Amino acid sequence: MSYNLQDVFNVSEQEVKEAFGPGSSARASRLMKEDPARYRTIKAAGVYIHHIVPESALLPSQRISRDELEQYRRFDYSRRTQNEIPLTDSLCDRLQLPRGSKASSFEELQRLMAQAK
Repeated sequence: MSYNLQDVFNVSEQEVKEAFGPGSSARASRLMKEDPARYRTIKAAGVYIHHIVPESALLPSQRISRDELEQYRRFDYSRRTQNEIPLTDSLCDRLQLPRGSKASSFEELQRLMAQAK
């Protein structure tokens, strides 16, 4: 894959329509010449996020597996909703944190666990 999934998820439907909607062939070819990475990112968003472009428009090497998409969707949902991870009382005791503490992200939980070693 030649693009960042976060970039793909951040492309708006309007951007996809401007690049790949009706009457956009000149804009799409200009974008492809000027910024090929952005062109591929917008096309991937059109395929996987907004369902405007058919998957057959992507080269096999540019396709995203269903597992990767699902994993990123879960990560993105968690990031957007800012779900906190509750820590058990025994873990709070071990980490010397107040009982009922929560980690704001998986990365923070990993950092806390590393400190406990």
